[in-house]
Amino acid sequence: MENEVRDVVVVGGGAAGLSAGLMLARGRAEVTGYGGEIVAGEVTGVSAAPHGFTIKIGTNGPELRARRP
Repeated sequence: MENEVRDVVVVGGGAAGLSAGLMLARGRAEVTGYGGEIVAGEVTGVSAAPHGFTIKIGTNGPELRARRP
């Protein structure tokens, strides 16, 4: 999961985050059916990386890589 580069990472499960997710992957209930994934946790950091961004989940959680935050 960590080494995979995602096209987009949507942060937030509120109205704005779900709206963005809906536009990208047809909504929370259908995300996995369209190849998306839901990662529960708190984003503790976002930093620039050579080909996009690194998103840190929690203190001991995974670091996700994405082309766009």
